[in-house]
Amino acid sequence: MISRVTEYPGYLIRLREEAPSERAILFLHGFPALRGVKNLDIADYINRQFNEDVYLLHYKGLGESVGAFKFTESLAEASRVIELISQEKKHKELCLVGHSWGGLVALNMAQQHPDKVQSIVLLSPFCDVKKSDALYDWFVTGVKAELKHIFGEQSEEDIAEDFETIIANHLPKIIAPKLPSHTRVSIIQASRDEVTPAAMMKTVLPLFMKSPTYVELDQDHSFTQSRKELAETVAKLLSQSG
Repeated sequence: MISRVTEYPGYLIRLREEAPSERAILFLHGFPALRGVKNLDIADYINRQFNEDVYLLHYKGLGESVGAFKFTESLAEASRVIELISQEKKHKELCLVGHSWGGLVALNMAQQHPDKVQSIVLLSPFCDVKKSDALYDWFVTGVKAELKHIFGEQSEEDIAEDFETIIANHLPKIIAPKLPSHTRVSIIQASRDEVTPAAMMKTVLPLFMKSPTYVELDQDHSFTQSRKELAETVAKLLSQSG
């Protein structure tokens, strides 16, 4: 059963089959996540495999959530959802599953909420970017040009300032060394990823206090080759972390 979590002012849904579960799983999608259903298919598979509470958030300005998107605000939104889920006493464990931008968000949440987040599964997480990169230009100017509604009335200067806050404070290479050693980290890396290449991800792996479980799949960044393969791999890693 899919239901809207009305206690949260943004767009947050819960998938649940039966009684509340001891573990909750929160899915965090990428940016701008125009393809597919923002990993709802994977969330549904996990819900049916484990019969646990599975949550899926749409950041403000994306998907079904109204408003203007801000990179830093997506972190704040995830933090508020974690607080909300943690208030439900029935959950003894919380796992985050984050794809691309959602992987960066999940990693930051694990560092910010070490007492609430026990494990994270990162799907080709957003790793690094420099101002000289074409990727930087796409985030700051390209998306606004193509999809004017996403950022609302924000200027390119506003968007750049917001994005540079992420670069200065929230990239995986900054957060990984700060992550508590008790946090279980699993990474599913797409080997044909041109957005966050495997070679880039491998420069981050040694920075964790405890080595993550690392798996490569012969997929592109959006995991379009086989969604079933991705779902099964996520389920396997969740079985190990549960």
